[in-house]
Amino acid sequence: MTWVRCSEFLSGPWWVWACRPGASDCGPSGTGKTFLLEALGQQAVEQGLKVAWFTLEQLGVLVGRHRADDSVSKAIVRVLRADLVVVDDIGLLAVAQDAAEGLYRLVDAAYEKRSVAISSNLHPAAFDELMPKTLATATVDRLLHHAHVCQTTGDSVRLTQALAGKGVRPLT
Repeated sequence: MTWVRCSEFLSGPWWVWACRPGASDCGPSGTGKTFLLEALGQQAVEQGLKVAWFTLEQLGVLVGRHRADDSVSKAIVRVLRADLVVVDDIGLLAVAQDAAEGLYRLVDAAYEKRSVAISSNLHPAAFDELMPKTLATATVDRLLHHAHVCQTTGDSVRLTQALAGKGVRPLT
């Protein structure tokens, strides 16, 4: 696991490998985690790479939909046709069993083969607060091995702007 400054995360030619096999972007709400991963995804697309974007809940729906015909593994393989898979906003909502399984299956199948980048309000070490401990431990073990971690800090940009009256329009 390597800690990097967020400003360094997208600079230089090494960014493509910044999230191979894992990148974790964690910090409080409104501090630019999704924005950073959008920039990473945009750079990947501009380099001709394929990017898949999910929320944790969407991964749970994918697992649930494919559980009936026992094709979850095939669905994960299709997702991993992308060069970079982003899972956004982990830790905002309670994690359903299907979502926890989906994250584990994705990270496990991608381990040392594909790039996975996540954003979370929690550091991955605290994922056992969101999902069963054994599943969280196995997921984090694979995700953070060789990973780069970018931890955002500060106040929420959205909240700061709203409190300053920026972007706020009175109801008429």
